Amino acid sequence: MQTRLRSRRQEIIATRHTSLRRRKCTGLRPTYDQLYVLWSELYHTIGAYKDGQYELGSGTKPTILGEGRYVAITDNADPLKVVIFRTDEQLDPNEQRIVCETEVFENQSGGASSNSLIGSRLSLIATNNYYYLFDWKTGKMKEPSAPGVERIDIETT
Repeated sequence: MQTRLRSRRQEIIATRHTSLRRRKCTGLRPTYDQLYVLWSELYHTIGAYKDGQYELGSGTKPTILGEGRYVAITDNADPLKVVIFRTDEQLDPNEQRIVCETEVFENQSGGASSNSLIGSRLSLIATNNYYYLFDWKTGKMKEPSAPGVERIDIETT
């Protein structure tokens, strides 16, 4: 099982192949047994590897943005989506953990992402890795990825 991490003070935001979790550490020098889950949210996945992706779930590390208020990943659904979550430990009664999900690379032959999203303030850039094939033995690219770069903006109200 693959886990991708982003650290935030004494907290960790990590993707698993079906969920995003925010964990907090109880000690000054964290060990795994000192971590506890603050929240966990499922995201969509097809449960299989896509061409150009090396992970069963999200291929992206969590991207923290909006001064720490949001975290974004790509899911592994078909079609591929960027999913933006609230990072608050407790949500207001009228709030949902998932702020939005938006499809990316809709007009391409497919969508996959093994790269982290690029985040700045309330904007994200996603790149398409669909079909990308790298030969690790020779160190050469065998197949280029499908084209695609998209920008996603979070609108706050």
